[in-house]
Amino acid sequence: MITPESATTKENWKDLIPYDAKVLIEGVEVFKDHMVISERKEGITMLKIRPWDGKNEHYINFGEESYAAYVSVNPDFETDLLRIGYTSLTTPNSTYDYNVKTKSSRC
Repeated sequence: MITPESATTKENWKDLIPYDAKVLIEGVEVFKDHMVISERKEGITMLKIRPWDGKNEHYINFGEESYAAYVSVNPDFETDLLRIGYTSLTTPNSTYDYNVKTKSSRC
């Protein structure tokens, strides 16, 4: 939920992340220009990038159907790079920096 600091009573609340019975929210990381939502859907953890301006919301495409991904340590609040961990049956445990604006990653 989101609400103005000057009006925090329940009638002023608005959905920031609408409820979905098919999705478990495992975690949220907050940055200056966006948030990263770790969602578990159909047994797979998906990482959703949600800019605060509401534009270009997207999931990170890992290019595989079965994998494990997680948000790693990200101490810089004012960054466009997201450090993530990733592994699959064909990819050994790896750490990537994902650029949330360009949607590109590097190992």
